[in-house]
Amino acid sequence: MHFRKKKLKKSILWTLTIILLFLLLGWSTLYTDNIPVFHFLKDKFNQIEAKIQAPFTGNSDISFDLALSREKDQEIENLKKLLDLKTTLSRFSIVYATSIYRNVDYFNESITLDKGSDDGIAKDMAVVTELGLVGKIDRVMAHSSELKLLTAQDGMQLSVVVNSSETSFYGVLSEYQRTTDSFLVTGIPATANVQVGDTVTTSGLGGIFPAGIYIGTVSACQNDAFGITKNIQIKANQDFNHLKYVAILKKEETPL
Repeated sequence: MHFRKKKLKKSILWTLTIILLFLLLGWSTLYTDNIPVFHFLKDKFNQIEAKIQAPFTGNSDISFDLALSREKDQEIENLKKLLDLKTTLSRFSIVYATSIYRNVDYFNESITLDKGSDDGIAKDMAVVTELGLVGKIDRVMAHSSELKLLTAQDGMQLSVVVNSSETSFYGVLSEYQRTTDSFLVTGIPATANVQVGDTVTTSGLGGIFPAGIYIGTVSACQNDAFGITKNIQIKANQDFNHLKYVAILKKEETPL
């Protein structure tokens, strides 16, 4: 019983305090010219408000605009380089596409593009950027298509050529290793003179990827456990997590 009375007194005290606070605030709005305490509190409130609003006003707007401008400039530069592929890959009919959706599922890493069968896109067409091969078309709809990335974990394999200073060696790009952010190439003899920095391109074997498309460079090389073949790690220049503009290679143009 004593506890309830004590609690009731405390509630009444809080209620009176709140009422008194509102009366003081109301009175202060009418008579604020000669009240230093009010001005002090008002100044402090204004300082706090200015700090809260600082990230959204003033110099932050300039910083945001500069960052946005740099991002746009970078996108324009990347797009120009992509358009230059028309010269370096003149033997192909090229369709440029933009990513509109990203599937980040570990076993089915893919990107939806804004070009489809109405644009002449078909399954298994190679897809590249100015930095090399990124994957192939896996599914096609009328106005969109699905790009299956080389980094997909469901077993995409392709025949490649490791171009050393002496000769070229054929192997298989068998998997993407997330821990090292590199691709594994197998099937090359242990006696092959493969060096770090050698370039790797598609071989054209298998009937899907055309020959000569750049993939990356050798970043590490060692013999397998049996000493029969080499395990070669390939580092691509691509940022597969931020693909926006790509080029779809429709077909090789036959010379007249």
